[in-house]
Amino acid sequence: MKQKIGRVLVETAVRRTIKDIQQDPERSIRNLIDMALNFAAGRFQQQFFEATRQALSREDSAYYRLVTDVVNSVETDRLVTFGMNLGYNGCTRGARIIRSIEAEEGFNIPWCLSLDIDQETFLSHTSAYKRLIRQGEELGIHTWQLHTANPSEQLLNLVAAFPDSAFVLFCPPGYIKKELLARAAHIPNLMITCIYSEKEQAECERACRELRAGGFLYGLHLVYQKKEEASLKDDHYLAGLLNLHPAFVFFSPDPSLPAPDRQRFYSVIKALRLSQDYAAIFLELHLDNQKIDSIISQDGCSGGFTAQGRLYTLEEKNLSSDTCFFDHNLKSILKTAFPKEIKRELSQDS
Repeated sequence: MKQKIGRVLVETAVRRTIKDIQQDPERSIRNLIDMALNFAAGRFQQQFFEATRQALSREDSAYYRLVTDVVNSVETDRLVTFGMNLGYNGCTRGARIIRSIEAEEGFNIPWCLSLDIDQETFLSHTSAYKRLIRQGEELGIHTWQLHTANPSEQLLNLVAAFPDSAFVLFCPPGYIKKELLARAAHIPNLMITCIYSEKEQAECERACRELRAGGFLYGLHLVYQKKEEASLKDDHYLAGLLNLHPAFVFFSPDPSLPAPDRQRFYSVIKALRLSQDYAAIFLELHLDNQKIDSIISQDGCSGGFTAQGRLYTLEEKNLSSDTCFFDHNLKSILKTAFPKEIKRELSQDS
């Protein structure tokens, strides 16, 4: 009951702030960050809001344009629901649960899990996916990335069945059409991300127009190779991406890319964020996920499940055969994959 009351109070404040931002964006955003810092009790919240205040220190910061655009273009209930599931359930209440279990049982829990979805396999294991997400929520995981080449109504039904989690659906632009959006319009805890490529640029533009017209929160996803590093230093290329008005631009590496190249690319992405010149949030899916996790619970880990249900990790460890969630409990899988190398008491703050 206390948790429900806490969420209601925070959600009420968020809705009031959204109205204020629509009237006076700059002052309202700064006041919100100052208020959040005064009440932030946990390590993650304090670091996040302090970084946010620093990012908004410039009066001409592009992030003011981003926040104003999102508030005015995204349907309010969708923005509030997704934001509360991500920020409150995932990074506050969920983070507290994660730290508690990690400290007591000696293994790491990712704050977010990625799921690669093959429709045929998904349809034959739907109950296993429901069990996985239910078990994940019990461990404090409330953020899920769904990667699929062909999103189905059944997959959207899965998202709708877990209204307390935030889901990011990554799919090709050819499937972001009126049929999908009509069903997604009734699922406020879903954010759709369009897989971007120059070959399908026209389809990406169409998909983003329809997402924006429908009041959706949405992003772009780019798979990068070594040659893409130069593109991120090209203002013309970046302007083309931002003209589609994504709130987020996600990057993930080509599997063949060596680790040093990934780290160098990540440095470029972080520099783009710090520049405050671009009205979108640039994120590297794996490395930023791990960074967030390390703030939440000190020991950073990142992972997901293949379409066959097998766990994969950022470090590409040699995992044992009992890491398939079709047949095994999520908690036992994470214990096997992410044991704490150094046991220590974790902070119990929120």
